[in-house]
Amino acid sequence: MTNHLNLAQFREHLHTDFAVQISETQSINLKLNTIQVRQEKPTCEEFSLTFLGPLEYQLIQQTLHLSHPVMGELDIFIVPVSRDQNGISYEAVFYQFLNAETGTATTA
Repeated sequence: MTNHLNLAQFREHLHTDFAVQISETQSINLKLNTIQVRQEKPTCEEFSLTFLGPLEYQLIQQTLHLSHPVMGELDIFIVPVSRDQNGISYEAVFYQFLNAETGTATTA
C-alpha cells in the first residue's frame, strides 16, 4: 500500500479508474474526475480529489481501500458530496507537510 500520496502522483492519473471492492464478488469503479489545488508550497500541499461513481451504488462517508493499476493499493477517506445524472461524486481532501528538499510527504 502507498503510504505517502501526493499531488503529483494523482495528477498523473487524472481521469483513470480506481476499483473499490464492495462485496466478495463485486467491485465498482470510481473515476478520478477533478483535482483542485488549494495550496501548493515547498513545505506543504493541500488539494482535493473528486471521484465519480455509479448511480446504482452509493458509498457512505468512510475510508475506502482503492486499487489502481499503476498506483497500487490505497486507503483514502471519502465523503459523498453530490449526485446528478452522471453519477455520485465523492471528495477526498489532503493536507500534508512536505520535506522541502525532496518534496515528499513527511510523517508526524
